[in-house]
This record gives sequence, C-alpha cells and structure tokens, in this order.
Amino acid sequence: MGTKLGVYTYQAPSAKLGNANFGSSQGTMKQHSASALFGSALPDTVTFSTPRFGEFKKTVRRQGYSHNDSKDYRCFSHLFREPQPSNKLSSEFIESLPKVMNRLFPQGARVECFGMANGLELFGLSMLLHKQLGRGADLFDLHGSDIVPEMVNLAQKGIVTLDDDERRLYEKLIGPQEHPYLIPCNGQDTIPEDYQLALESGETAYRVSPEIMRPLKYNMGCEDLYDAAQNFDPKGKPLILFTSNIWNHFNDDKKRKLASNLGENLPSGSIIVLGEKDIDVHGGFKNAAKCLTDAGFRPVTPAQGESSKVGTYIYQKP
Repeated sequence: MGTKLGVYTYQAPSAKLGNANFGSSQGTMKQHSASALFGSALPDTVTFSTPRFGEFKKTVRRQGYSHNDSKDYRCFSHLFREPQPSNKLSSEFIESLPKVMNRLFPQGARVECFGMANGLELFGLSMLLHKQLGRGADLFDLHGSDIVPEMVNLAQKGIVTLDDDERRLYEKLIGPQEHPYLIPCNGQDTIPEDYQLALESGETAYRVSPEIMRPLKYNMGCEDLYDAAQNFDPKGKPLILFTSNIWNHFNDDKKRKLASNLGENLPSGSIIVLGEKDIDVHGGFKNAAKCLTDAGFRPVTPAQGESSKVGTYIYQKP
C-alpha cells in the first residue's frame, strides 16, 4: 500500500507508481523513502524515474493543491490522451469528438486544451478534425497550454514517440497510409532528449506533419484551468474546453469551486470535455461530472451515430 498525499499515492522505492498521472507509464520513486512521506518534513518535490521518460522531479501536491508550486511538475501524455483502444475513453468516443463539435458548433469555435503536456492530445484532435471535416477543421481555432513552460516548448517541436498501443489506435482512427499525419523521423530530425528513454524502450519517433502543426497555437506562461475559470467572459462566444484528467489534481473544495467559476464565467453554449480520471472517483475525491451538473452544466445527449459515452464525458452550459 502507498501513502496518500493530496490526490496521489506514492509507494516505496522500486514499487510500481500509484495514482500519479503518467498515463500508462509506471515508474519508481527515488531519493525519499516511503517512511519519510509519513513525517511532517514532507519534501516539496519528489524525484521519479519512469521507463518511458526517465528521471524528473514532480511537485508534491498537498491538500487543496497549491497551483503555484508546479515549476517541476511535468507529465507526458499519449496520443488522443488515452493510450489504449480498450480504455474506458474508447476509440468510439474519441472518433465521435469531431462529429459532436461540428454538430454543436457548425460555425466553429475556439478550442482550449488545458494541461496538454507534450501536446499529443492537441495533435490527435487536429488529426481527427482534418480527417473527418476536411477544410471544415479550419473553423476550429485550436489552442494548447500547460502550466510548465518546458512542456509547451516540447510540444512546439512537433516530435512525438508512440508505443505499439498508440500506433494501433492511430491506424484505427486515422489510417496508416491515407492520412500520413505522422512522418517517421530520419537523420535530419532533431529528437528532443526528453524522448531518449522512450526510444531506448522500443518506441518510434515521428514528426507531426505541417498540415497538423501549422494551425495550432500555444499559450505561453498561461494561467492554469483553476485561474482561467475566473477570467472567462460570460458574454463572449461559446468555447470548447478540453480538461482531460486535470480535475483529479484537485480536492473536493477546489473541484466544487472550479465548477462554480466555470458555471458563472463561461459563455452559454460552451462545452467541457472530461477525461477518464475525472469521471472515476479516486481516494474519495468527488466525480468532476457531479460537480459540473451541480453547477448547472448538462451532459450532452449523443446524436445518432455518436458514441453513447458522449453524455458521460461532455458537459454543456445552457
């Protein structure tokens, strides 16, 4: 059993990592023994080592989540955010996203992808929109942000590594030949050192095609979702917010306050897309969907041909 700290469970060195947000990556905690985590001398950062991305520091999240202590907080995402076709956030739901966006926003909308990490969710969304909507994808203004500037810089490089599950999901949703949105890296591509361990573990490096990268915009040094929720203009145009797997970083009070701020400040008609970890209840933390419905949001009813999971993961402000 691990030690519960905020919303994370840390375990003894050489044990598998608990509920920290590394997607499917597992790793070990270094430098601090499990017994040290019980004491009052809790370190500000804990150094982790994961098979996929090597060693890096992760800020310890205390109760209430101090969002100003996140300078060393780095998470690496997966293509389409969820790495496996069998995941609860299934390929059927992922494939439905452009259909839902086009149905609810036929004139287009600004899309904000919060907590984009190294950009794979944003890249995947751009690929899906281009494949399904063609030139209609240009109606959606895609923006990505992360509270760690190094992650934004990494995303802008447009280099990714995929494991076998991600590659299969890409081929299922996009196609291996018809839509070459991912181009295998060659000797002319500079692969960031952040991906070195991933390559050593057998993953393949790809360059995201200019067609996908060109329309993307990045918010440098932006506020996190909790701060941004207080600054939206309720009289503005409806927005699409991707907040996948962010809510599980907040305790109950922060979740309720975040949902309340979004309910007060988002323009009517805006939608919020949740992730699997926002729906599942971990360690007693409240389901984000429940917080949103309490704040006046309503689940989006799927149309014919759309995944039944649309009503589970997408919520709209009336």
